[in-house]
Amino acid sequence: IHAQDKFAGKFGSASFIAIAVIKKDGEVYDYDFLQKVSRITDKLDQAPNVNHYQVRSLSHINTRVIHIEPDGAIEAVPLLEEIPEDPDDLAKLKETVLENPGLIYGQLVSRDHRACLVTAGFITHRLDNSEAYLALFNYLQNLKAEEEADGTAEVFISGAPMATGYVITQAFEMGYYLLLTIVSLFFLLLLYFLLMRLLLLILL
Repeated sequence: IHAQDKFAGKFGSASFIAIAVIKKDGEVYDYDFLQKVSRITDKLDQAPNVNHYQVRSLSHINTRVIHIEPDGAIEAVPLLEEIPEDPDDLAKLKETVLENPGLIYGQLVSRDHRACLVTAGFITHRLDNSEAYLALFNYLQNLKAEEEADGTAEVFISGAPMATGYVITQAFEMGYYLLLTIVSLFFLLLLYFLLMRLLLLILL
């Protein structure tokens, strides 16, 4: 874990969350939808044990594009300093996304322009107990419920912390069904051997 944390800045965190925000109707270049993506980004940036340097999304300040000024100066500026409302500004945003394939188009924005991706890494050594995983799992589940409530988008969350959270929350049910399976197998085998014994007695 300590070695992983040491190199996480270069190679990324092992505790990684990806949130797909899919617009139900139309493309993502819509003021209300982009506000939703921005809210999800901010909430993810406030999640327990998040690595703030590894948060990425269309609206995050770390997502930058290159601008060349008239005097030849090259400047990296945030893609979305504020959410555009004007249709012309939204059209320009789409053009900028298309001008950045690989980094933005096809990664943070889907190729059909109907979904955005929000990702974050988490500090692994702080996720070292079930309470920490449950706190993060419940936080993300609440985030999903809040942002799906208006019915305009679907939110899908994946990643190792979510998978671990599901295992922890379903541990009792998993144990119950495992025990039920073992008991059922025991009685089936017992019945099988009793029937075999009865069959042998009849034949002999």
